[in-house]
Amino acid sequence: MLGHYDAAHNTIVVSRVFDRPDTPRCAIEYLLYHEMLHLKHPVRVKAGRRCVHSREFQAEERLFPQLEEAKAYLKRL
Repeated sequence: MLGHYDAAHNTIVVSRVFDRPDTPRCAIEYLLYHEMLHLKHPVRVKAGRRCVHSREFQAEERLFPQLEEAKAYLKRL
């Protein structure tokens, strides 16, 4: 887990894996952006299943300017 939004404490927790000088800024910014979207688009329950990343969430996530670069870096971790 690289990060998560803790709704109970209204806190974003970021993994220490990012505490390296070579971590690209866009990766950290994307992680924070993604976790803040969880605040804007809370988990919904549909037919007994949790929907964590709704269509609206995903559409807004795609608006992140350096999405591909950030995701490519995160995949390499």
